[in-house]
Amino acid sequence: MRRLTIRATVALLTFTIGVAAAAFWFFFHQPSSNETEVIKSGHAPTTAKQAKVIVGGTGGEAIRQDSQAVSFTYHDYSDGTSVRQESWFCESPERASSELRKRLKDAVEVVRREPVLDENGRQIGERVVATFPSNDNSSGVSAWVLWTKGPKYFEQRWSSLEAAVSDFESWR
Repeated sequence: MRRLTIRATVALLTFTIGVAAAAFWFFFHQPSSNETEVIKSGHAPTTAKQAKVIVGGTGGEAIRQDSQAVSFTYHDYSDGTSVRQESWFCESPERASSELRKRLKDAVEVVRREPVLDENGRQIGERVVATFPSNDNSSGVSAWVLWTKGPKYFEQRWSSLEAAVSDFESWR
């Protein structure tokens, strides 16, 4: 019985360290300046025949201190772009809308904004492309797509404004 307890403890400790490492990498990994320079310089263009493919990434789930469930993913694409997405599962559509309004207070600019409609044409949320001050202490901005859908709140942090607008347009 003692061996089983020791093995279970080691397994749990290993799992916890792995989840913590993935969460740390996700929250503190920013696209390198080389990745953003490729996007700005256009040295890695995607032709119409090339498909955008995920070439790397990670993801996970967590419970915030306020007991709100959150999932996250980070993807690098073959065209040099990357996206970090968080999905929050709020207790009501009003709380999801409140989170969106709270985030948009820090926006540098709202680039696009439109309602999210259900199959009957009723508004069940809102979708926004906005720019925010960059987290890497540069003078630049980062591009986000934020939206609500019922009690869910989503935000995607894209490596370029062009990629964010392209994603926004693909939902139409």
